[in-house]
Amino acid sequence: MGCCCYVSDVGVFCVEADKTYIMILRDSITNKVHVLESLLELTEEQRRIVKSDNPDIIRFDEILDEKGRQIDMLNMLDDGFAGIYGKVKDELLSNAGLYKAELLQIRELIDKTTSLGVRLEGLEHDNKRYIEEFIEKKKED
Repeated sequence: MGCCCYVSDVGVFCVEADKTYIMILRDSITNKVHVLESLLELTEEQRRIVKSDNPDIIRFDEILDEKGRQIDMLNMLDDGFAGIYGKVKDELLSNAGLYKAELLQIRELIDKTTSLGVRLEGLEHDNKRYIEEFIEKKKED
């Protein structure tokens, strides 16, 4: 499969190389979706622990550690996405029609990450309240 290169007002571009970058962007966002889904599951497990009559504090701490690793992964994925996007941004903006299908996929994945992020934020907010209630209960005992 050959590469179709051309010159535009923003530089020289090779369609196959740029499509490879776009695939990397898509894969990065897909991985971010998976990490956010994992964070949601962990946060829901934390909620179950905190709301139980006999919370497993050790497991709660293990989840905190795992969530820290997942958040580190999110940051790495975001940094990688930004770096790749920086390389192809001008080309994508100038020739969006060439990459319409790929960009639509990426847009849908970004929308999904936004939705997951909002859900995660809500769960975290609820968990904070449950933890505060748990601490208050322990003080009373």
